[in-house]
Amino acid sequence: MDSEDTDRKRVSWESEQVILKSKLHLENEPSWDSDFSDLKLIGGLDISYIKGNEVDAFVALVVLEYPSLEVLYQDCQPVQITEPYIPGFLAFREVEHCVSVLSKLSKEKPELYPQIVFIDGNGLLHPRKFGIAYRLGVIEDIVTIGCAKNLFQMDNILRDAGHQAQISSLKSPGDFFDIVDEKGDVLGAALKTVQKSTKPIYVSIGHKIDLPTACRLVTKCSKYREPEPTRLADIISREVIRNLSKESCDGKIKEEQTETETGQS
Repeated sequence: MDSEDTDRKRVSWESEQVILKSKLHLENEPSWDSDFSDLKLIGGLDISYIKGNEVDAFVALVVLEYPSLEVLYQDCQPVQITEPYIPGFLAFREVEHCVSVLSKLSKEKPELYPQIVFIDGNGLLHPRKFGIAYRLGVIEDIVTIGCAKNLFQMDNILRDAGHQAQISSLKSPGDFFDIVDEKGDVLGAALKTVQKSTKPIYVSIGHKIDLPTACRLVTKCSKYREPEPTRLADIISREVIRNLSKESCDGKIKEEQTETETGQS
């Protein structure tokens, strides 16, 4: 894609962001009580790319029963990422594929459609305050939570000594500190999910849930550092890619063996 096409795409996406931002809800809707007693189904989404390939990927969706975290549904679909990568607009490359697997679930097993979706990525914690959790939540009008393994560094938000000191202050699961931009806006939180991990998860809301509630739920859904919905979705997508690589490698070995045997005969 040439520079003119890229500029046109950026202007189009910027216009869409303005429209979608007007529909964002940062408060709880519905109002979850302290025990999330009305919460029964939670989902997790993750997109994994084939190594060295920025086009071919797999999107995985899992649905868990809450609070047992038992897997009720899983799906992993191959996708082709056709939109260009433009910094600050990654959500526009990937969201349509998340929508696709959710739509498939809605048609095939609507009774398992999740009340809240965890996404391996960011929501408000983003240079344009418009990460993938944000865009998916508004487009689908569902509750979304962004859960990222690494800090999205930008402006004054840096993984520096001060940030590391704040992480060290997190002593117990559920402890978190706000991540604030230069204007004083809270974009997300660094959350300690389990006692044995010294690394936090970076939580940012996408739609229809506030940050403290999101942090509380992420903690309740974490057996390991990552919350189960996104951890399992990541495992599924990467396992599919590993199996494909193994099949490709096995096929290549068999071809070479056949060529060798043919040459010897």
